[in-house]
Amino acid sequence: MTLHITGLYVGLTIILAIILGMRVGLYRGKTGISIGDDGNQELAVRGRHHGNLLETAALPLFAIGVL
Repeated sequence: MTLHITGLYVGLTIILAIILGMRVGLYRGKTGISIGDDGNQELAVRGRHHGNLLETAALPLFAIGVL
């Protein structure tokens, strides 16, 4: 049962990561900024949202699977 729950949360996290990544990509296309954030605060925030998820999601998901 734990693996089913872990799979569910991994799947939801992947979907969230894709959504956040798309927000960054679409905003980059809208603003024409391809590298860095060029001082654009909105792009920096969107990038941090995506980055923070990717940095912090792995360990809790691993812990759920182990427990």
